[in-house]
Amino acid sequence: MRATADLARRVDELERAEPVDAEVEVANRITARDEETARLTAQYESLVSDHALAPVDAAWANDAARTLTQELSEWVADQKSTLLTGVDCKSTSCVAHLEFASGTDARSGAPELVSRFYGVNCATSLRLSDAAPADAPQQVDLVFHDCVRDPA
Repeated sequence: MRATADLARRVDELERAEPVDAEVEVANRITARDEETARLTAQYESLVSDHALAPVDAAWANDAARTLTQELSEWVADQKSTLLTGVDCKSTSCVAHLEFASGTDARSGAPELVSRFYGVNCATSLRLSDAAPADAPQQVDLVFHDCVRDPA
């Protein structure tokens, strides 16, 4: 009897509640997603730009590039559909240039690329193109940033 009364009360509450405009709710979610995408894109582009403008510490850059080239080459060898086309290091950042055979391959490989441990102590970021067709080759720049250098 109590369950029936609780159910009746809940039905009454729902009937009196303001209707939710589903279209407005979806539009708000899309807007929030688009704003977050724009924020993350700007953040990534800033990392790439900062790297391009950074001075070079030849000793650190050479060691870091050698380490990353070796580690990424090993990862690429296991992928069969990815090429490492270069690694550029400066003083506290590096960019690894990769080419995936397809957008699908890029989407499946990206999580591992950004989450694995590397021989340089850096944060990693990458951005996949939403506009690229799933079956077309996709170039990706994996940014190693905010690198903490070993004390001398």
